[in-house]
Amino acid sequence: MVSFAFGFNKKNGQKPLQLLRFIVVILTFCSLLSVSSQAQTAKVGPGCDPEFMKAMQQKAWMEAQREIMITQATIAKPDTVFSLGCFGNFTSGFEIKFGNDNNYDYKDALDKYVKKAFNHTYGGGHYSGANNSANTRCEDMQDLWNAARGANLDQPSKLLGTLQDIATYDRGAFPKPFPAPSGFGSTSDKTTPLGRFYGTKEASKSVGAAFNDMNLFAAVTAPVSQVSNKTCSKGIATGLSFGDSNPEIICPNPGCVSDGAKTPKCCDYKGGGCSATYTPPTTAN
Repeated sequence: MVSFAFGFNKKNGQKPLQLLRFIVVILTFCSLLSVSSQAQTAKVGPGCDPEFMKAMQQKAWMEAQREIMITQATIAKPDTVFSLGCFGNFTSGFEIKFGNDNNYDYKDALDKYVKKAFNHTYGGGHYSGANNSANTRCEDMQDLWNAARGANLDQPSKLLGTLQDIATYDRGAFPKPFPAPSGFGSTSDKTTPLGRFYGTKEASKSVGAAFNDMNLFAAVTAPVSQVSNKTCSKGIATGLSFGDSNPEIICPNPGCVSDGAKTPKCCDYKGGGCSATYTPPTTAN
């Protein structure tokens, strides 16, 4: 009988098996070394570029900071209940005494408190009319209600600005002024968020990584403040008209509106950056 194991015999059949096990262990170890070596020398693909992670973090920071700044500018500091509830009107005309016939000059103390803690106009500094330290005007709450109901979001408004615009946004004196926070950087510094997203781009690189920037109809779809020449694109006709002959057009760039003329143009809210004149389509005979 011919044996397939080297040196196999009935008396000493375990030695060839031990040799085979040893060979398997050596081959396995060498294979692991080879895989480890390849893993160390393998290059990370461009889809894992850490510059993308840095850019995402900076973009998230700017988005969060914008929301914080807008919230701080729009949420009003509460006004004093003593003034809006005309507390002084209810307590005027009679003397208030406390225990043991001790008179407490609450009027001066209250007047000092209102002047120190609410030294601003109504609505946390948003509306005209100062908080009344005498606390005797019972129409204050109605005046505040009317002012709040009549408030509008006028155009152009910095509350609707882009991330680049909001970097220099002054949050206003409500009741104390706070300028824009630091951290946005500048478009000339590529290490800062503004420089990374709004600065000059390097060829074949997006946000510092080895990818081309997407520029899919940006001149038509991007806000006019982000268009390179700050000019609105031509309007899109709807087929309707205002009055007798003023055609209606839709301006695709956010921040652009029709000037409503007989030959309309798309312009920004300030009246600048107008597009070329819209040319109505000709009708075939």
